Amino acid sequence: ASSGELAVGRLLRPESSSALRFASGSVARPPLVCTMSVRLDRFQLSVVDSPQNASLCVAACPGSGKSTTLACRARKLLADGVPPAQLIVLTFSTKSRDALARRLAEVGCPSSIAVSTHHAFALSLLREAKGWHERSGARVVEAREQRKLVSDAIVQCREEATPLTVRRLLKEIATSKSTGAALHGLAHRVNLQYEAKLLHGGLIDFDDMTLLGTEAAEAAARCGAPPRHTHVLLDEAQDTSARQLQLLLAAAPPGRVALTAVGDADQTIYS
Repeated sequence: ASSGELAVGRLLRPESSSALRFASGSVARPPLVCTMSVRLDRFQLSVVDSPQNASLCVAACPGSGKSTTLACRARKLLADGVPPAQLIVLTFSTKSRDALARRLAEVGCPSSIAVSTHHAFALSLLREAKGWHERSGARVVEAREQRKLVSDAIVQCREEATPLTVRRLLKEIATSKSTGAALHGLAHRVNLQYEAKLLHGGLIDFDDMTLLGTEAAEAAARCGAPPRHTHVLLDEAQDTSARQLQLLLAAAPPGRVALTAVGDADQTIYS
């Protein structure tokens, strides 16, 4: 939406006549309305007051109050009887997580609401899989330790492990895990050695959290376990990667979990 406008869309349930439809509108803002000690306009209120089981996609320009609207949506769900344990708020970084937690407190949400990054959420799902996922108890490798593992893997591939090469291959491996892009040449060979070292040492790296957390959520669903949350609220949705989207679909399956996502594609920090 352009400056001074708010675009609101609703993702309809899979059982509707179309598998997925998106309705949006863009209109100039009317006078503000005061609610829950926060000033909202009627278009923001249309998001906050949407039915409990509605899944929403809200796109708006910078400064339009997306995070505040999301926080007020959480407060309204709680007021309507949704237990705090059934609601989680997700975002892409620890900095935005902390800012969002403050925003939730400002609108009157209890501190018991879970506010998490995608990676921390994924790791918690993996930890819950203890007993049936072989890596549920794996330790997250530290940065210095990870560099050593990749350096050793490069040497095993009969190449020189210069600091520049180690940094380059770490970046390529991380990109592959986060996007699904294939590795080739030296990166592929090093990754095979690196993954073997992680597995042997009972370790996972930062990007494994999302992959393995998704596996855990999918396996739980196959076993008939209900989703952990009935409502997922997603801030900065434009910075959700392909792998993180897979995690969301596994942990918050359409038709069973209501998802409210806010963001602005023009503000994405990733290419």
